[in-house]
Amino acid sequence: MFSPTGWDISKAKLSGSPLKSPTAPVGQVRPKFTLYEKQSFFAQGKRRVHTHDILKEKAEAVESSKKETVTQVINLPMELPSSILNCSIIKLEYRLKVYLDIKCAKDPEVKIPIVVLPAFRRPAEKHPPASAGIGLEAFRGPVQSQRSRLPQQAALYHEDQPPSYEACTMYPPYPDWNRPQSLL
Repeated sequence: MFSPTGWDISKAKLSGSPLKSPTAPVGQVRPKFTLYEKQSFFAQGKRRVHTHDILKEKAEAVESSKKETVTQVINLPMELPSSILNCSIIKLEYRLKVYLDIKCAKDPEVKIPIVVLPAFRRPAEKHPPASAGIGLEAFRGPVQSQRSRLPQQAALYHEDQPPSYEACTMYPPYPDWNRPQSLL
């Protein structure tokens, strides 16, 4: 779900009965959530991986002997760079790790992949044609110039300009970059 502060992700269903361990005391289990990014760099047949925790959240403790559904809302930051999944030399992935904090036992965990797409700042609006306000009325025929006369715009507003290069960092790959193209 999207909110003005970021994306909300929520999900966790706990069943307390299989969480019992012979070494763990009867008590409480605390679900924890960690969102992290994984950067992979590939060169000369080698791979270098860097991971960085973006945020950590804790849910309320659950009795280990009960079945209970836990819902946790996690606000993802809006300034996260887009995921890079289709490049042969670099990969930027995000994962949500959900794990249970069980005393005196190994913590079970699940890693859920998260794909971050480029954000659009505003909804699509209907714009006037590209020739409006540029002064191309002299090139229209007599019927066209009488039909549609739009007032000229002095300058484009800031909202009407295309997004910056940083806002659109992910473009589809060009399929045959190394192959020479014919002029036909």
